[in-house]
Amino acid sequence: MKQRASIFYKEHRQWVRLALGFGLFGGLYALFTTLTGIGIPCPLHLLTGLSCPGCGVSRFFLALLRGSVREAVSHNLGVAILLPLWLAVAFVEFWANPKALEEGSPLNRGLVWFSLILMVAFGILRNLPGFSFLLPS
Repeated sequence: MKQRASIFYKEHRQWVRLALGFGLFGGLYALFTTLTGIGIPCPLHLLTGLSCPGCGVSRFFLALLRGSVREAVSHNLGVAILLPLWLAVAFVEFWANPKALEEGSPLNRGLVWFSLILMVAFGILRNLPGFSFLLPS
């Protein structure tokens, strides 16, 4: 297993570093938001009053850090659906390294298109009158 991790790191060094950078930035942002109560406002929401597909993502991850899955889902259902899917894909790719998930493969493209379509549909639905339960709480 240690050898597999070493090989994975050598093959995906830039992605590992990018993920670590995002993790560090996210941790600092979580600390700042928790201490000050100040978060990043959504420009689309400020200009139009509409919620974009990403509205509530910061609160989603902060709720997950506190261990509150129900609260996280109430902030952004779209991310709550996609996050486990993409984590499972990353886990399978790390352990099994299947050719089916290589960049440009039909399965990989399908996952990307599914994610894109889901988030666009989620962004539209959450702003319709009968779907206010999809708005960030």
